[in-house]
Amino acid sequence: MGKFNIFQGNNLIKGVIAKCLKYEPNQESTWFTEDIYFEAFFYLSKRFGQPKILDDYKDGGTWNFSVKEYTIRLHLNSSWLEVIIFGDEHKNPMSKNNFRNYSMRSPYMVKYWREQILKKSLFIDMFKEKRTKSETKVIENLFEKFKKEHNIDDTWTDEKFKEEGKENDWFDYVNNYNNSLININRDEFEKKYGSDYKNAKTKHALKTLEQFLNNMMTPIYVRDVAFNIKGNCDSREFNKYIDNIEIKLKK
Repeated sequence: MGKFNIFQGNNLIKGVIAKCLKYEPNQESTWFTEDIYFEAFFYLSKRFGQPKILDDYKDGGTWNFSVKEYTIRLHLNSSWLEVIIFGDEHKNPMSKNNFRNYSMRSPYMVKYWREQILKKSLFIDMFKEKRTKSETKVIENLFEKFKKEHNIDDTWTDEKFKEEGKENDWFDYVNNYNNSLININRDEFEKKYGSDYKNAKTKHALKTLEQFLNNMMTPIYVRDVAFNIKGNCDSREFNKYIDNIEIKLKK
């Protein structure tokens, strides 16, 4: 079963990274980890051994960990430390009800696809090659309305339809029809629910990531000097996270 990048760099994961690694939570990107690039390499190499190198030219190393049902990746790209959490397809919060993964970063798109599923018998997919009789009837009826509104009669050929630019008009007409079925004001919806999708499963994934990153703040020692993923540290502050979660380095 393949694993998928659950959060794809949205604000939910950025907030957890900032919280656990002690950065300001209003950071707009994970680039704030560029200031611990070498500290992270030292800590991870000392604690877990040398990293995998996915591309000698493009990265400084990758450590993959099994944590509960997730894979958590710490990756040194050319500039900063990336933190990615992968989930199994059937457990991926972004793929519930067969929603398209790329759209699930937005609560609006979750609502949109759910409404589309509920009204699938009326919704028109312009890229669908095969349609049921009922779907064909819906699109035929809509096209008749389109022709009347655009003064298109039976004398029009396909060539004239294209020359008059009606293909684009028809595409826009169908989009407007589909949107009228959904009837959700995106600005109002996102103002109420935000721009990042979350449910019980995303909360579980984020909580697991938080526990894991707290574990990366636990100290290792070179003689009596303590280090964590951010570099030299006060061991008394971070000893509480030792063995707080079971992690396993993936070879």
